[in-house]
Amino acid sequence: MRRLGNELKEKFLELYATSFNISATCKKLNICRDVYYDWIKKDENFAKKVREVEESVIDAVENALIKKALDGDVKAQIYFLKTKAKSRGWGAEEDFSLQLPSTLKIEIVRSEGASENS
Repeated sequence: MRRLGNELKEKFLELYATSFNISATCKKLNICRDVYYDWIKKDENFAKKVREVEESVIDAVENALIKKALDGDVKAQIYFLKTKAKSRGWGAEEDFSLQLPSTLKIEIVRSEGASENS
């Protein structure tokens, strides 16, 4: 039974690497998400392999983004710079929000000689 569980985990990792979607992978293997989370909680080696798969997918997407940016895709260039070149001023967005105190007192002062309707 343990061997079958290990084979199922290996198959999960294989499928997860191509879909990067826990629900879809569980559905393909006909297991519920609770089984996956139980594996993560109880099997440190499996949890480590899942993190490795996630890192490799992130690497692949980063590489694809970089390729598009280097090929001249302006949106990819801007996104890359806003996320990776913040130290150079990219991605710095001005915060124009106004912080008001929790209580605000407004005083209306009338100048001398002003009428009530002015």
